[in-house]
Amino acid sequence: MIRKLLLFSLALFLCISSLPPKAAFAANEQAYSLSIANASPKVNQTFQVKVNGTNVIDLYAYEINLTYDTKRLQFVSVDLGKEGFAVKPILKGNTIQLAHTQIGEKAGKKGNVTLGTLTFRAIAAGSADIALSSIKVVNSKIESTVVSSRSSVKAVVKSDTGTNGFTDISSHWAKLSIEEAVKLGFIAGFTDGTFRPNAQTTRSEFAVMLSRALKLEGVEKELPFTDVNKIPAWARPSISQTIAAGILNGYDNNTFRPARNITRAEMTVMIVRALKLKVDPNAKLSFADADKVADWARPSVAAAYEANLIKGRGKNLFAPNENATRAEAVIMILGMLEHKEKTN
Repeated sequence: MIRKLLLFSLALFLCISSLPPKAAFAANEQAYSLSIANASPKVNQTFQVKVNGTNVIDLYAYEINLTYDTKRLQFVSVDLGKEGFAVKPILKGNTIQLAHTQIGEKAGKKGNVTLGTLTFRAIAAGSADIALSSIKVVNSKIESTVVSSRSSVKAVVKSDTGTNGFTDISSHWAKLSIEEAVKLGFIAGFTDGTFRPNAQTTRSEFAVMLSRALKLEGVEKELPFTDVNKIPAWARPSISQTIAAGILNGYDNNTFRPARNITRAEMTVMIVRALKLKVDPNAKLSFADADKVADWARPSVAAAYEANLIKGRGKNLFAPNENATRAEAVIMILGMLEHKEKTN
């Protein structure tokens, strides 16, 4: 019986978008709005936004579409309540689609209700809007209605984090650079208050950092990789933008490997492409481990060294196949931005 109800609810869920809408309810009958718990978060802090229903009548299922400022905010999670059935949030570009339904034959909710609580993380200073762009509701008779009321909230992210936002960088060699990177908004810390400067960086994470640092724009396009289903939704717009800019490629077998830790050689090649530096295919390297630098990376590593964008790890070693840390990624991107500013 439970399985049948679940299947029924899922089928209903998938039909929400295709149901022909009736006329929207009058404003004094029911309305939907957003409210924000902390409108002045600091960089790296999380905060909650609630989707509220007022004077709701027989609310059995709903589909909510919101937009948010992806340059200053990062979507973390959503709580749609323990009752009923919810589909995993769909993220595309700056939009979030949420959907929820009751299970079984019962009346819908009524009165004043909270449809969902979204958690965002502030990642860059400035004013950021979160807007309820559309909402479709379904009653227990499976009648669909598009509600015309719209609402938005604003978060003003403060930039004065310094080490106050992180508990693990006070004595780190890249402390000042990390603070600068956070202020510029291309990287953030973790919800536990740490930055983890020595943690390794994945290919997805570095693509997001580069896209934000370079302020790349463009409509998200369908990614051509065979493992596209493994690419997290929050990274897809940035990966699409870095590919369009000629910065990022997949592997020969048409995979992207989003969770793979990026190597120092890969990171260097991407930085050189981002800056459009001239490369010499016959360039020589002076690193003690130059023989370990792959042929495809050698010209870019040489160009980056010549532009003073990279340094070794000690004992004149470049360590091309070692994984890049978050601190190293910050240093490389800041160096890229400085070089870009000088040459423009």
